[in-house]
Amino acid sequence: MIMNVLNNSLLMFLKSVRNHEIYSYGLSIYTKTDQRHKCDYSMGSLMKRTLLRLVTGSRSRYQSTATVMKEMNEEYQRQVLTQEEVTSFNNDGYLVLRNFLTEEEKQNVKKWGDEIQALPETANKWFSYFETVNGEKTLCRTENFIPYHEGMRNLIENKITSCISDCFDEPSCLFKEKVNYKLPNDGAFPPHQDAPAYVTFDQKLHITAMVAIDEMTVENGCLELVSGRHKEGVLRQEESGNIHPDVVETMDWKSAPCEAGSIMIFNAFVPHRSAKNMTNKSRRVFYLTFNAVSDGGYLRNAYYGHKRKMFPPEAERISGVDYSEGAKIYNLATPITNKKD
Repeated sequence: MIMNVLNNSLLMFLKSVRNHEIYSYGLSIYTKTDQRHKCDYSMGSLMKRTLLRLVTGSRSRYQSTATVMKEMNEEYQRQVLTQEEVTSFNNDGYLVLRNFLTEEEKQNVKKWGDEIQALPETANKWFSYFETVNGEKTLCRTENFIPYHEGMRNLIENKITSCISDCFDEPSCLFKEKVNYKLPNDGAFPPHQDAPAYVTFDQKLHITAMVAIDEMTVENGCLELVSGRHKEGVLRQEESGNIHPDVVETMDWKSAPCEAGSIMIFNAFVPHRSAKNMTNKSRRVFYLTFNAVSDGGYLRNAYYGHKRKMFPPEAERISGVDYSEGAKIYNLATPITNKKD
């Protein structure tokens, strides 16, 4: 009986946060617009305690969403990270977790990366983006794949979401997901910050979990990052969206090699770059980006709806149309073409 009351209260609470009709299965939530994607807003005992107070009257049932969210954040309890790990993340802006995933999960990540890479270019489903390498059209990114891949979706919604929530120090939810493919002799990514690409919904902060599908080495172009500079906000940029060379020269860049299956968490304001893959093997990476639930709620569907309109994958582009305006938001520091070939 009490669980039914809590479930109903959870629905009432989320309806005040998001302007969608939602469906409940246990304590998991499906949006009406995307029933295949499950996002866990249960938040364990924390949410249950908060909702119980709302239902039993120890707090006003109709108090503002901001008040409830503030109370939840004040009571948030870490789920998977240590205090030392959270402190390191806050100080440096990034954190490498080499054994966060089990050996089985690491093997699954590689298998799932292969499966997602093999998805055929298809309109109105996942997003496949291409670059030109030695005159040939080459897949460089896949996005919007979790509605079509149950294994990766489950890993993200459970274990990885808990990790990111610990970094936010409050409940979080997935904002966007992608795979970057750095194939043999494939190009570099110049120095940039991710935050300028996440301005559509006027949110404060995003945190990304990078999951290495393949081993990342200096030779194949692992990430290079700058500790502490995330605290300065958006840095001076070139028109391309890259960090201005004068600023880059002042930075202390550190390479971050990672074994396959490792996870690196980084703040969207952290300066980062990667060199060309100089090996004969691929260097593929999942990038899973989250926002705090209190910072706009679940916006993944809205994000991909807007991106599909402003900077669609090539399979959905109209010949002769220039998508340069959308590229100013969605194509910063990437080799993806702005026109349909």
